[in-house]
Amino acid sequence: MQIVKNLAGGILICLGMVMLIVPGQGLLTLFLGLVIMDFPGKNKVIRCLIRVKTIQNSLNWIRRKKDGRFLCFRFSGTANPETLSYLRKIASIFLKKQESGHQA
Repeated sequence: MQIVKNLAGGILICLGMVMLIVPGQGLLTLFLGLVIMDFPGKNKVIRCLIRVKTIQNSLNWIRRKKDGRFLCFRFSGTANPETLSYLRKIASIFLKKQESGHQA
């Protein structure tokens, strides 16, 4: 499972880099790829990236479409626990869709 998560994260990171050049949600895709992957220092990288206004806007856009609530971002050096749990939830939903797509 660990290999599948890291492979899916790597694919998302590669797609995100492509989307930085072509139209698409490049930063958000890169961010989700990092959230899915497991590597040392991951939380520090996520905390740094969550400060990017474009990523915040994209996450709030997703939330607005789903349930209308916005995420609150704190900048005291730690990410909001609600934000981190939501990001983990998005990553797990993505992985479930990937696994069900490969089993079909």
